[in-house]
Amino acid sequence: MKKVLIIFVFLLQVSVTSSFAQDKAQKLYVKAQALAEQTEYKKAEQTFLDARKEFVKQGNQDKGHLCLLDAREMSRVMLQYPYTEKEMRKLLKESYADVSDQERESWIKQGKVDFLQVGKERFYFEDFVHNVTFRNIPLMQRYNDKKGKSDPFFDEVQEIVFHSPTSGYPAKSWKPFIRPKRFLIESSLVVPREKMPQEGILKLWVPLPIQTAAQFDVRVVSITPEQYIKMPPQLDADIGIAYLEVDMKELKEDLDINVQVIFSRYEERFNIDPANVGRYDRDSYLYKHYTRSQKNIPVNEKFRKKALEIIGDETNSYLAAKKIYYYILNNIRYSFMPHVRLAALDIPEPVFVMENSFGDCGAQSMYFASLCRSVGIPARTSGGMQLIPSVEGDHFWAEFFLPNYGWVPVDTTIAESSDWTDRITDDQRKTYKEFYFGNLDPYRMVIQNDVDVPLNPLPQEKLILSCAIQEPGVVCETCEDDFALTIEESWKVKVNPVFD
Repeated sequence: MKKVLIIFVFLLQVSVTSSFAQDKAQKLYVKAQALAEQTEYKKAEQTFLDARKEFVKQGNQDKGHLCLLDAREMSRVMLQYPYTEKEMRKLLKESYADVSDQERESWIKQGKVDFLQVGKERFYFEDFVHNVTFRNIPLMQRYNDKKGKSDPFFDEVQEIVFHSPTSGYPAKSWKPFIRPKRFLIESSLVVPREKMPQEGILKLWVPLPIQTAAQFDVRVVSITPEQYIKMPPQLDADIGIAYLEVDMKELKEDLDINVQVIFSRYEERFNIDPANVGRYDRDSYLYKHYTRSQKNIPVNEKFRKKALEIIGDETNSYLAAKKIYYYILNNIRYSFMPHVRLAALDIPEPVFVMENSFGDCGAQSMYFASLCRSVGIPARTSGGMQLIPSVEGDHFWAEFFLPNYGWVPVDTTIAESSDWTDRITDDQRKTYKEFYFGNLDPYRMVIQNDVDVPLNPLPQEKLILSCAIQEPGVVCETCEDDFALTIEESWKVKVNPVFD
């Protein structure tokens, strides 16, 4: 009897200890969530990591991994805000030494210097210096003029913009795709072996160009090493992806992945007669899909109210979309964006743009699509790269659908860039802005037709950006650090025009 009693007491102690450990881990987890709600992101990150340790101690690896992911999200919220107020003021003064202290102070007071509130402390956006210039056009023009610069986009595409649509290979109402260019894109991902875990599976969604009406003859020349490929490249879907898996146990040397693709791209010139725009089939899949609210292109009463304020009593879809285009050009200043923070906090970029009146190419394009959708105009945000010589880089633009014409391109950001220089005439600037509503240069690589297209296979963890696959998406369950950041800095792209 005494022996049974001793065993019972021992089991009771083990049960109490285990219960206490579980209770401690869960309390830490709840505390971390509360800290995140209070914008105490640094403290929340550490508390999630403390909770993880407790869950792992009790053998709950799954809950421990969730804590690691939550801690990573807190780190991502703060990632793009590295400067204290003292550091911000010092950098602002160094960057604009010829501007008075009073003027610089006015920028801060007017909210032109972006910050993140972390508890009671403010941290400042990594690209705040550039954003001050983008939101102050006279300042931008003054600095460009001092450097002897105009606008690189304008300089490189003016031959296309001002090329007569009736000369050479003319566009017609039934033939908007003309004068194609061909490109070879070479991408590489090289990561030293010591930066990677010893075991586990690294999953990669590598971006590829897709077949569209304006982008054709897409071919994958090579993907090496071939043994990493787990699904055939998807080129005829709404998003171009090669899905790769790398077994860390089998990786003896540096990770070295290379991709070569080749494709042709048309210049787009839509000759649209507003009177010839047909009626939408409101029961069609296309109409329902591209006028609905989605994660990255939300539609709600706020967007509808703003869109109606912009278009007034205009009922022609083409003319209404044009009003929305010019509203963005005249009211939404280009700015670098805290994409990683917004994604971590699940804030749609069009919501951010509406609240702040600024945004970059993707944010502007998603805002355009949200406004169009909210008044019954099918719209989407397409993305990949702009390949304009000397300024190649990631890029997004928008499209809206018109019966009798199809998907019509819109690029508010490239159009807005004509404001950045005073070395062109007002007539040139006007023509340039008119061009990018309904026309598009051929210097594009489309990777995704829309920002809400799901990946195949679906990632089992949240990617660092849910709306853009311009660098490989990555999931690494055995990585302690945020391996998405390593992938982003290691992904290199080389653009080669092909002259047949």
